[in-house]
Amino acid sequence: MNLLVSGSLHAMQSPPAAPTVVESGIFDCLNTGENVEQPATIVYFLNGISTTDIQAQTGAIGIFNRLKEESLFKDMVDQQQVRMKTLYNPTDPVFGDYIELFVENSIQQTATDATNRLMEEPEYKDLTGTARETVRQAIYDEQLDQAYHTYWARSFGQLSFLVSDGQRLISQYLMLANEVASTLLAGNKVVIVAHSQGNYVVQGIAAFLTQQSVLSDLLKSSLRVVGVANVAATTPNDRYTTIDQDKAVFFLHKDLQGGHPMEGNFDAVFANGEDLSGWWPWPSQAQQQTDINNHGIIDTYMSARFDDKAEFIPHDPTIVARDKRDFPLYRKITGQVMDSLREIRWPKKVTSQGVISSTLTWFGDSNLNLQVNEPKAKVDEDAPSGVLGKLDLHNNNGTGAEYYGVTCSSLNTLISDKNQSLDFSIEAPQRSSVSQNATLGLKIGSYPLVQRGDLKANDDQSLGKRYQLDLSLSERTRDKSKYQFTLTEF
Repeated sequence: MNLLVSGSLHAMQSPPAAPTVVESGIFDCLNTGENVEQPATIVYFLNGISTTDIQAQTGAIGIFNRLKEESLFKDMVDQQQVRMKTLYNPTDPVFGDYIELFVENSIQQTATDATNRLMEEPEYKDLTGTARETVRQAIYDEQLDQAYHTYWARSFGQLSFLVSDGQRLISQYLMLANEVASTLLAGNKVVIVAHSQGNYVVQGIAAFLTQQSVLSDLLKSSLRVVGVANVAATTPNDRYTTIDQDKAVFFLHKDLQGGHPMEGNFDAVFANGEDLSGWWPWPSQAQQQTDINNHGIIDTYMSARFDDKAEFIPHDPTIVARDKRDFPLYRKITGQVMDSLREIRWPKKVTSQGVISSTLTWFGDSNLNLQVNEPKAKVDEDAPSGVLGKLDLHNNNGTGAEYYGVTCSSLNTLISDKNQSLDFSIEAPQRSSVSQNATLGLKIGSYPLVQRGDLKANDDQSLGKRYQLDLSLSERTRDKSKYQFTLTEF
């Protein structure tokens, strides 16, 4: 898809006082009615704590460079069958990230303890092998989701910063889960490379999404996770790499914070026999390695750096296995990614895979509804098919999802020089004793125009948030049509 945009893209944390233009730009549709951008394999990089957006993008670029050393991946890139993107885990102010780690460890341990107790029940106790692991994972996902629900309702009295940091964390999880859900529902295969705290985050994402049957099936068939520097006690697909020398995992998080990370599974050394960097301020002499905790996704796990001209420079000597000097550390990680790519299957088509799409997910057991006012129709649970698009996926409870899509075919048929508008809003039609935390995503192709994870509804009130997408035909040639759009938030 060719997409030209202006303006800033961010997850807005407070509503504007007046209508605000969020994005404007141009996108293409083929006159055959197909989207210019076809489903592909999406490899996400999910970052850890204390990482800016630019640093997360740099991490993704570093992984991408190493993956291109794999011939199959390079062929997929050449044939435009794979895209590398960031699933950005925002850095929180002051000590917010460190409080999050404490909260995540506590929540995960609660879920693990509950799972262990349930697995000793008579109906599960005698299960073995694959059957036992499958049941255990399903119970763990449910217990983890319940643990987040419980935490959401907690009050810490004067220590309100603890619960606010934890609840902001849940909002971020929902926002990222919405991105993953919409990507899978659009027919893409997904691999997530999670680094450091990102391993906690991806567990939260999986716990939310597996509670909805359609998304649960897609997670099993079309999504895999590869953990790197794993601070968490589990990993969804049992594929991870943590070096024994990672001080951020085993000293800072395990020893100082009381974390329960999975054990190290790679004894790392430079290929010339030199150990990785020691304690500050003594860096490695082989590369003047600046990653004093042996934890960085680029400097340590990809065994590389970026120079002043932003060129990707592999370490020489590289970081390898101590007992197998011809096996680089990064090769274990890229190998796990490639194994995941070979394993996952294309999702079954469950939506119209619209060029314009909106996905609603929420945290809580009550019902929220995605509503779209088209020029000549109102699309909601009572009337799921409109003139331009349709509500392909609708759920009455759980964590959603609801999905509305507009195809290129309907745009090419119905949009002319006259401006047309789509109005997106959310309502909470059922009374609820629990505040509903909702995430609304709005995309053109795979480009996110909106990702809001901080929307709330109490009782039967509307979330009070509306987005208007104005569309007009800019140019039409024999092969494709160009559409001008402006997105306004109310």
